[in-house]
Amino acid sequence: VGPPPPATEMVVCSDPIEDSLAKLGGGTFFGQVIIPENTTQYTEAVKQYGSVTYFDRSKPSFVAVIQTESDVQAAVRYAKQCTYGVAIRSGGHSYLAVSSCNSDDSPCMQIDVGEMKKLDVDTTTNQIIAGPGNRLDNLADKLHEHGLFMPTGECAKVGVGGHMQTGGFGLWTRHFGTFLESVSGFRIVLADGSVQDVQTPSDSTSRLNDDLFYAVLGGASGSWGVVTEITLNAVKDDAYFSAFWQVQLVWNADGAENMFRKWAQVAAAHEQDARWSTHWTVVGAQPAMGVNYIELEASWVAPLAQAGDYDPSFFQDILDACTNCAVLKRVNVTEAMSASLANRYLCCRDGPEFPAPFRYYEKSFQQASQFPDGDKTAAIVSKIDTFLPNENSTFLFVFQLTTAFKPRDGATRALPFPGDKIGIVCDFFFPDPRMAPIFKEWKADFTAVAVENLGEDHQTFWGAYDDPDLATMWAQFYESEDKYETLKDIKACVDPENLFTHLMSMPVGEVAEREFKDAPSAASARAISAWTSVAPFLLWFGSLQLRR
Repeated sequence: VGPPPPATEMVVCSDPIEDSLAKLGGGTFFGQVIIPENTTQYTEAVKQYGSVTYFDRSKPSFVAVIQTESDVQAAVRYAKQCTYGVAIRSGGHSYLAVSSCNSDDSPCMQIDVGEMKKLDVDTTTNQIIAGPGNRLDNLADKLHEHGLFMPTGECAKVGVGGHMQTGGFGLWTRHFGTFLESVSGFRIVLADGSVQDVQTPSDSTSRLNDDLFYAVLGGASGSWGVVTEITLNAVKDDAYFSAFWQVQLVWNADGAENMFRKWAQVAAAHEQDARWSTHWTVVGAQPAMGVNYIELEASWVAPLAQAGDYDPSFFQDILDACTNCAVLKRVNVTEAMSASLANRYLCCRDGPEFPAPFRYYEKSFQQASQFPDGDKTAAIVSKIDTFLPNENSTFLFVFQLTTAFKPRDGATRALPFPGDKIGIVCDFFFPDPRMAPIFKEWKADFTAVAVENLGEDHQTFWGAYDDPDLATMWAQFYESEDKYETLKDIKACVDPENLFTHLMSMPVGEVAEREFKDAPSAASARAISAWTSVAPFLLWFGSLQLRR
């Protein structure tokens, strides 16, 4: 399908939307328009993870279900001409419910790319070309089919389009980096309806290319344009030795504390060894499953030449520290990484992550740059124990702690806090929204304990919750004001009218678009500015050294 006609093609905003989209799409709109009057279709189309808790954030003026890139261009140009804000949905897994929008505030459209599911594999280059509508489970299955692997998160129904913009943290991140670090390029429709084919920055790429690559990969998802295609780099399964553990134990507070203390010792002793990784989950499921349990998922991955270094006692010693803990499940295998990902690690392939009637939730999230010691992990475990439900409770509780963080190069991708090594997630699921104040209080209590013992309260976009305001809370989402201001400048270049906007989208900076495009890339310009400010001092200091 060829590109739509130039953006000078105008429509009458009161005309039927599909007619206007067809006009802006070169005569044909291959997708579908769903309006609120299409009650059943509309309800399903706007549904997202956060819809129940934040039902007022899923009320767009209409939904444009996309089939082709030209559909996206037509929808964006229509939004620009008819003054609609744009929210973008690939899998609808936003905890904040920002993959839709609220037309009560202002006219807005939801662009749904969930049907864009191209998935081509080149086993010669180990590259995958993926549409943004693919879910992690069908990506994992395709990788396994071809003997390839890349790190992802654990939730099977997350859309690739959002995942590649917010990180993609999971068990194998400590070995290979986040999911978005597997991205080597993407196609994106910008606010003016143009398409940019963005590649990994090099000496031959443009300033706009480099700034888009930087901003889209971790800057603030849904702020820059509509991603229509992603190029991903995989690794070959058979180039690595891989061990995978998955052990579930009936919850025992003393045993769990002992395990976490042992884990803290092991983590500290082997902090620089990226071949091991752990993912802890505590599930307070007694009301639904009749038991509360703790799960340790662990991996040890190395090039084949290092396979002889693997020592299973590394993980067994941690498990042995859980005294009097009954085993519910035990998996300990050496197999292809793609098999462990597709068949064991991904959760919730067949349904939501929380069963009915536990539809409402409260969430907290913290990241930190250091592993907590044994006493600090014990304090966190003690607080977890106070939250676990009993047989008479009417809620579920899930706690996760992952060491799956690998120090990253923040020069080409804007993903925040590249040096962080640990993340903690706490979820409460409950059946009645009137119970929310109880869990908000519990969440605040837990967050205080977590922050006190981690020493930091770093946030990420995928874990954002409640009512965050990026303009006032940027220091929790970015490690420096310079990074935040750089991203605002890029926003001013590619979306000066703030077409792509939601609760956590990037504010527009003050840099004029024409001046910005004629200048070095935003990141480069700020680096030059920083060098200019310190250069006189360095020259003076150097002259002193020469005199000595």
